[in-house]
Amino acid sequence: MKKLMLLLHCSFCFISLNAQEKTKATQKTNLVKAKNELKDCGEYKGHKLYKGAKGGCYYKDRSSKTKKLNKVYVEGNLCNC
Repeated sequence: MKKLMLLLHCSFCFISLNAQEKTKATQKTNLVKAKNELKDCGEYKGHKLYKGAKGGCYYKDRSSKTKKLNKVYVEGNLCNC
């Protein structure tokens, strides 16, 4: 009887962990999709405006020192989407 209870407990733990891993993978996939689905929302001083996944309005600008692409946030009312 103890062996049966132990086997059932281990099976439940395995199923539970597997479900948690699938949920995390799904959440990560949804985040990547949200980042890739940027909306084009007009222009600001010659830069394309984008609306991010959380609703922020920004344009992309490359830093002169580090050559890294940065997001420069502007007022939300400037986005036309």
